Amino acid sequence: MALAQYKQLDLFAEAGRLAAEVGELDEVTEVAKRLESLILEDSRRLLLTDPVATVEALLRLAEDARAMQRDLIAEKMHVSIRKLTGILRRRGTSFRILREKVLKERCQQLMDKGVLNGNDLTELLGYADPSHFYVLFQRWMGHGFKAELIRRKALDLGLASAGEDAPAMQILSAKQA
Repeated sequence: MALAQYKQLDLFAEAGRLAAEVGELDEVTEVAKRLESLILEDSRRLLLTDPVATVEALLRLAEDARAMQRDLIAEKMHVSIRKLTGILRRRGTSFRILREKVLKERCQQLMDKGVLNGNDLTELLGYADPSHFYVLFQRWMGHGFKAELIRRKALDLGLASAGEDAPAMQILSAKQA
């Protein structure tokens, strides 16, 4: 499967997640199973041609952080954890980097959909402890969760553009203090 086909699978996976929100769980389960089987059929060949895309696709299909474990992904790709680690290292990345990239994207998508409560995000991403999520959020975004909420509020109020929102964050922070 080419990278373009994996991007198409990502779109189908996202459609499946959206359908799950609507409540069509039986159809979503079938779609998810078909997508996973398509990826797994070619995983051995893809492991040699584009292992990063394979790992990212499998991570995107995972329901939450608990299903994004290295041993589970390696098992689905029919390789050992050590071999997967070595292959990714030779490609200049790691499982942790890819996993956090996918979780960051998922977090941003949830926030864009209006999920702005830290506890809700923690639960939806599959973390047991909100403090662990907040530490990861800080690492992903370069600023804390509260600063992100202020930034988004400033953008909503038109106090800043997407490129230069730091002054608006200072204004909002001062107003709330």
